[in-house]
Amino acid sequence: MKSLQRVQKAVKIFRILWKIAFICSIIGAVCCVIGAIFCGVCAFNETLREMIVREAESFRPKEGVSACVCAAISCGFGIAVSRLNLQFYNAVLAEGTPFTKPLVSSLRKTGVKIIILSLAEAIAIGILTAAMNTRADYSGGSGVALGIAYLLVSLLTDYGADLLKNDGQKQDEPLTGNADADDSNNE
Repeated sequence: MKSLQRVQKAVKIFRILWKIAFICSIIGAVCCVIGAIFCGVCAFNETLREMIVREAESFRPKEGVSACVCAAISCGFGIAVSRLNLQFYNAVLAEGTPFTKPLVSSLRKTGVKIIILSLAEAIAIGILTAAMNTRADYSGGSGVALGIAYLLVSLLTDYGADLLKNDGQKQDEPLTGNADADDSNNE
């Protein structure tokens, strides 16, 4: 049972990290909105724009607004992903083990939702930058990779759930899933 205790400790640590990510994403989204508003105000205020241009080589309010809004969209994605993860980790801690069929299903759904959110984020940023005729340096591969990782981990937790379900019963099929490999080991 030490392994299960290690899993529970890891889940608690991940839950804390996702809470921090959730809070940082909210703060980031608020700061991005304030930045977009500031860039918009600077576009129409000649005095502020001249002060900024003197300090910086170039100031383009449209690009500033676009960058801030794109960052706010990314922060919104971070809020949604953090919330999904917090819900999953809270369910794992309430259940006491991740090796149950309902939690496996929840993990798969979380992985799929993260992939969908990541793609939606990329599309929204692409539409925004095209509409504003600006560029965005965006790499949304991390959300897709996280979703795929969750789907792969769900296979392992599903296997663990099957083992717990069959614990105490004689299993007709080998644990490796490859009957030929078990026969060759016995020879």
